[in-house]
Amino acid sequence: MAKANNPIVFLDIAVSFTTTARIVIELYADTNPKTAENFRPLCTGEKGVGESGIPLHYQGSIIDSIVPGKIWHGGDTTQGNGLGGESIYGHQFPEEDPIRMHDRPGVLSLANPVGNPNNSKLLKLLRDAQVKTGELEAAMAKQTFAYQSKYVGDNAMGELAMAHCSRLLKHSAAHEMKEKTLVTLSSLSLFLLLAVFLRLLLF
Repeated sequence: MAKANNPIVFLDIAVSFTTTARIVIELYADTNPKTAENFRPLCTGEKGVGESGIPLHYQGSIIDSIVPGKIWHGGDTTQGNGLGGESIYGHQFPEEDPIRMHDRPGVLSLANPVGNPNNSKLLKLLRDAQVKTGELEAAMAKQTFAYQSKYVGDNAMGELAMAHCSRLLKHSAAHEMKEKTLVTLSSLSLFLLLAVFLRLLLF
């Protein structure tokens, strides 16, 4: 269950230029605010162009490597090969305290060697095993990475990319039901008002 103030973002994954699945991520702004606030605008693209002269946006970046059944890497927005990357704070920024750790498949972090600064590169664990940036919805993670075995090795990784990404606005089922109820009541009121008007007009 997502915490009330934690942002929810999504990444649409494309295989051979066709969007195949959406992964939804809760960002842990409650415990790692600076890391989460780096990830959120990289999904929306709202920060524009970075110091490198390249857009600070995950959209269009590739998933550059996968270890089947274990982990995948992506998010290199500057070089596209896992050697680059850039944060909204500049090229790099320090790690936050590792309050949350990986304890199950589906968790996501910014990728860096231990003790080195973060940028835009991210990794996602495909099985149990660093600070968590956020967590994917498990069902969507399984759906997306069912495609991984076709795209490991040679130069096929360029075909697996982040086609679209942004922030999801939270919208509870209760709120949706309330809105639907209000719409229904408004439509009913309009119908009754029209019926009364026609009755007065005819009689």
